Amino acid sequence: MKKRILMAISLILATAFGAFAQDCFKYFPQKEGTKMEITSYNDKDKVTGVAVYTILKKTKTDAEERLHLRIESKSKDSDSVFTQEFDYICKDGKMYVDMKSYLGNLGAYNSMQVEINADKIEIPSNPTAGQSLQGGEVLATVTNNGIPFMKIGITLSNRKVEKFEDITVSGKSYKCFKITQDSEARMAFVKTKGSSAEWIAENAGVVRSEQYDKRGNRTSYSLLTKLE
Repeated sequence: MKKRILMAISLILATAFGAFAQDCFKYFPQKEGTKMEITSYNDKDKVTGVAVYTILKKTKTDAEERLHLRIESKSKDSDSVFTQEFDYICKDGKMYVDMKSYLGNLGAYNSMQVEINADKIEIPSNPTAGQSLQGGEVLATVTNNGIPFMKIGITLSNRKVEKFEDITVSGKSYKCFKITQDSEARMAFVKTKGSSAEWIAENAGVVRSEQYDKRGNRTSYSLLTKLE
């Protein structure tokens, strides 16, 4: 009898762990080779750039799971492509995103040296309306032949899951949860405060994001325009 009880407990724990592991990345694609095209627009609905995210590899250890991605971003007015790599991490039941992905296109500095220090922020696997999330910061230090040239940084604070809603992006409907956050962008000695919002859908990731100035006016937005 004792042996049967232990076997039953083991089966329950294994099932629960399997569900937990499966759900951790449920709001993002996981298949190696998957490409996500994100197109950015200004407040006049004009295209300003395109970024392609590619899932290069999925790895798993006893402690965590990782999705390793590459971003190739290009501005509309430039032929220069900025490439960087980062991870999505699943650990202790929570998913974390490397804030390198928030920097945008740094292709203008391809001929220089760019050092990036980035926090990891949580994207909840089981979001609830009103849920508070920790903030984070990413800082890029640009040097030219060893001489400091510029620092570019983004800080996110007051992050929370605002609500759930259905939205249509590129002709497709998604069931999303919406994250809102305050933001501060820094370039050299100039600081710009504002806010942003992200709509995240199961198996698709961020399908829409919007950026606002400190008065709440939308200044730009991005859409998931291709997923393959």
